[in-house]
Amino acid sequence: MDLYSQTHSLMHINRHYDALRVGVHTKKMPDLRTLSADDYLADLITAASGSLPRFRWDNYLSIYLAKFQKQLQRLRLVTIRTAIVRGSNLSLNLHPPDELPENMDFWLEGDRERRS
Repeated sequence: MDLYSQTHSLMHINRHYDALRVGVHTKKMPDLRTLSADDYLADLITAASGSLPRFRWDNYLSIYLAKFQKQLQRLRLVTIRTAIVRGSNLSLNLHPPDELPENMDFWLEGDRERRS
């Protein structure tokens, strides 16, 4: 699947929802299709304080949403916190972690059936 051109859904399972503001992180961003895992982890940005990793634990979801929101049909967040996705037309579903075991197949199959 090509994240840049094909519609898709995302289920994010995490203790927090990692939604920091991103600006400089998405400028001059490399095409993710061309990066190896090592290159992804080593990619740096230049900030006033010096060189920093572009992709970190606290911003990867925000970068993903900034770059691929137009292609994203549904976003499911399984988290213990309340999430806010501002300025979004996403179909957003928030779920507490205790719903995950009994609903995983249903959520994944339901999204697949809607795309067909």
